[in-house]
Amino acid sequence: MPDAPAFPTLAEILTLEPAHDGGGAPVADTFIGHSPQEKRARVFGGQVVAQSLVAATHTAPDAHHVHSLHAYFLRGGDVAEPIAYEVERLRDGRSFTARRVTARQGGKAILVLSASFHAGGPSGDYEPPAPLGIPGPEHLPTTRFAKPGVLETRDASYDQPRTPQRRLWFRAGCELDPALHAAGVAYATDHGPFGAARRIVDTAGAGLFDQMFRASLDHAIWFHRPPRIKDWVLYDVEAVTHRDDRILTSGRILDGDGRRIATVAQEILARSPEPG
Repeated sequence: MPDAPAFPTLAEILTLEPAHDGGGAPVADTFIGHSPQEKRARVFGGQVVAQSLVAATHTAPDAHHVHSLHAYFLRGGDVAEPIAYEVERLRDGRSFTARRVTARQGGKAILVLSASFHAGGPSGDYEPPAPLGIPGPEHLPTTRFAKPGVLETRDASYDQPRTPQRRLWFRAGCELDPALHAAGVAYATDHGPFGAARRIVDTAGAGLFDQMFRASLDHAIWFHRPPRIKDWVLYDVEAVTHRDDRILTSGRILDGDGRRIATVAQEILARSPEPG
């Protein structure tokens, strides 16, 4: 019996191919991404956000770096089918570049993402004090999100199950091109919000969250410093409100010195099953 194919590395997941039409001619500003062949009901949302950001980055000047993105999930993707990423060039300025990406399968949009890139410049540098009392990753348990070659993860809140906060250390499981670290952050940050949401839902009864229909609605990231996820970074995320079947989570990513690399917000749909 042949061995199952190895799970691709994070670098391989974030590698896109140029798209071609039926005659083999390249299609401008369109790229093709693939999903790991794993048993999932739908494509992992963090993958689609990350690949969309890679597509946008391919069309932006090298001197401009992503400083924010906002993605809306429209429908679930099929892991067996490739995803086409169509990039629209909204602005090409001296300091800022703006892109909109539509991810499609079978001609239908599954996600739209807007991203803004900035050339940067001299400025002040304010940073609030780093949080205290968070254990480092070295002796913490791993999480179910860890995959060899993709992500290494450690659970910094495993002993605090009744709080609305989830704290995860993570780092890339492989070498990454410097241009892919921001996309690696986009990939990884789709993990923690569901854990934070589960904690507030399950206060009304253990296992309630797993009985709900759950899906990401949107995902936003603001980058404050160039991310470098070959080293451990802390993802500190909490559920901040739950109303009308929607749970809003807010998080921050800190480097090993406690400096904020990015701010993350994600809204999750958590709908209870119909009675009967």
